[in-house]
Amino acid sequence: MDFLKLRFLNVFFLFVIGIALGFLFANAQKGKSSSYPVPAVSSAYPTSNIPVSSLGKKDKIVEASLEQNSPNPMDDDEDYQLSLVEENIGPYTNLDEENNSDKKEKNSPSVKKDDSQDFFSSPIDFKGKEVYIKAQMLTTKKTEKGLCLNFVYSSKDKNPSYLYVDDLDNISGENPDYRIGYFYNVSFLCNSGELRNNNKLISISFSGEKAPWSTGVSAIE
Repeated sequence: MDFLKLRFLNVFFLFVIGIALGFLFANAQKGKSSSYPVPAVSSAYPTSNIPVSSLGKKDKIVEASLEQNSPNPMDDDEDYQLSLVEENIGPYTNLDEENNSDKKEKNSPSVKKDDSQDFFSSPIDFKGKEVYIKAQMLTTKKTEKGLCLNFVYSSKDKNPSYLYVDDLDNISGENPDYRIGYFYNVSFLCNSGELRNNNKLISISFSGEKAPWSTGVSAIE
């Protein structure tokens, strides 16, 4: 009788111990699973739930922001910045160009009117005035007052007119290179309105033209 009771008690305690161990093992497995949660793949990489159009818009927005924030290689280029500044000040640049053109016109030598035809037709009308002509050199004589330049002018009707101009201020220089048959631009003061007297030289220069028969012989006697 005692043997049966002891055997029953042993079986009962073993059953209770097994149940207790089962609970302990189950609790241990739950603790491990809660301490290391597995991340949800679908939440990190959404696929079918997001429409394709919205993805395209997001990509365009990202590209636009990157372009705005990325450094521009022209930002450090001084020549490029200078060109932009010049484009912005267009009106002032035009004003500067106009001022420069005015200065050039003021500094450039004034173009004189050729008085040849009017002067040789009526010299008296130019009495006391400065005259500008283009005439052909004939001779250059040395006098006590200086050089006396002799020119000839042919009108449209082929009538020659002879002009004498005195170089009182040595405008020609020490060794002038005047040649017979060469045309010269001559400016002089016509004091008495005559072709042969009282004409004072102001300036003279070779026009670049010469008569077909001219051989380049010196006009200085």
